[in-house]
Amino acid sequence: MGNRPTNDEFNELVVLLEDVPMMATPAGRQRLLLWALAEFAPDPSLAAELAEQGGPRAAAMAIVHELALLGTLVPFLRYVAEDLAPGRAYAMGKIADRLEAPPTEAGEVPEDGGPRAFRVDVTQASRQTMSRMLSPPFGPMDGPLGDYCWPPLLPIRAGVYPIGARDLSVNERPVHRVRLGAFAIGVFPVTNLEFRAFVAAGGYRDEQWWTRPGGISWLRGERESVAAVRAHLLATWRAIPRDNAGFQAWANAKRLHPVVASDYQLHSRLAPKQFEAIVANWYPTEPPKAPAYMLKPRFLDSMQPVVGVSLHEAEAYVRWLSARSGYAFHLPSEIQWEAAARGEDGRLYPHGYACQRQHANTRVGNVGHPSPVGGFPAGATPEGVHDLAGNVWEWTRSLWGPDLARAEHPYPYAPLEPLREDVLAPPHVARVTKGGSWLDDPYFARSSTRKPQLPARRNSRIGFRVAMHIEHGSSTHYRWAWSNEKAHKSAAIPYPRRRAGDFFPQTFG
Repeated sequence: MGNRPTNDEFNELVVLLEDVPMMATPAGRQRLLLWALAEFAPDPSLAAELAEQGGPRAAAMAIVHELALLGTLVPFLRYVAEDLAPGRAYAMGKIADRLEAPPTEAGEVPEDGGPRAFRVDVTQASRQTMSRMLSPPFGPMDGPLGDYCWPPLLPIRAGVYPIGARDLSVNERPVHRVRLGAFAIGVFPVTNLEFRAFVAAGGYRDEQWWTRPGGISWLRGERESVAAVRAHLLATWRAIPRDNAGFQAWANAKRLHPVVASDYQLHSRLAPKQFEAIVANWYPTEPPKAPAYMLKPRFLDSMQPVVGVSLHEAEAYVRWLSARSGYAFHLPSEIQWEAAARGEDGRLYPHGYACQRQHANTRVGNVGHPSPVGGFPAGATPEGVHDLAGNVWEWTRSLWGPDLARAEHPYPYAPLEPLREDVLAPPHVARVTKGGSWLDDPYFARSSTRKPQLPARRNSRIGFRVAMHIEHGSSTHYRWAWSNEKAHKSAAIPYPRRRAGDFFPQTFG
């Protein structure tokens, strides 16, 4: 994929690209943007998002940022250098040489655990985790209404669980204890492989799965279904400091990844109408046909968590899975999610009390995209639940409130509060997401972190996992039910019937 430019290289490339002759006129800039992104980006739709972003500097920043993120910056630089004066062409060539240099002089995968070696390790670990734990593996199952993919489940026993944090975010305080009944939770986030079964079965064309408030409106592409998330993005844009010092302080306070920070700064330089057009493109008023990122190259591996899914899509999938399997699945509440992550001993992270790059897919590991599930076995809970820290934020069914800056449903958690898990809440009421993501600081991967998201929100960092109530007594003897056929036959967690001839999909090659 090539190396990423440093901040200095990024700024130098922007200055050099401003000197490309096509940058001299608005029409030329637009043509260069469209051509660059269509020629060197696997998904030409990026060009439509960025084609009208203003002057030469905005256009240059957009090109460098997007192509560096996609790993196709070097061939573009070598091509446009031919149109530059010799001195500038030489400077651009030197940066291109550095960006495409192999990790070591011998071109080997580095032995010191560099980024490339780490990505290889994650892929291999995911394959090993899946092959060791899944018996049978993911694959089509026969259900009363047709095929589906059964999610591996792990029971969480009834008990009293510590919730919240003492000295961190105010939205996580206070530390308290909550009694929970037994439930089962997905061992992994829902994968592309699983969600594709829903898409292939016509899930986006069948309104019976979208009956929650706002779901059918969102499915039909009606304007009011995305009004709240559009308004939130515009309000966030207006609040971005325009001076460099103020922006850096703002970005640091939010612990933004440099890529995300550069996105914010790029957008902050646009005119209001330009940014409104971008937001309208992100959240269009037309019926969706699939998750937002299902066809984008960095997000389409079958074993990656599905991303770019709104709460409406997650809830529709859960209803469809329940109908297909004959068992009542649901999104976990934030308390079920946190109990599964922390255990009865109240761990700070799912695996323990510190988060290093071998524990979770966060910005520290520089993986650059969601990793295949199970790729960080060192970060699994002692009970065996994977990917609760990092990789993707996960929807819960718990309400936050309409104001994203202030929780209407704060801690301490009141299990008997009637509206806390209200599935009929309107679509302008935010829900709690948990877990952090591949692009976030490890701080957000703490098990007590609560992040509000509006139901229509879709981005490359949000996914979900499923849960199921366990009706009868302690769940201790169900511990390995999800991975052992004999155990399934006598356990409360069902063992579905696989279709003959199916095999583990080879998605890691």
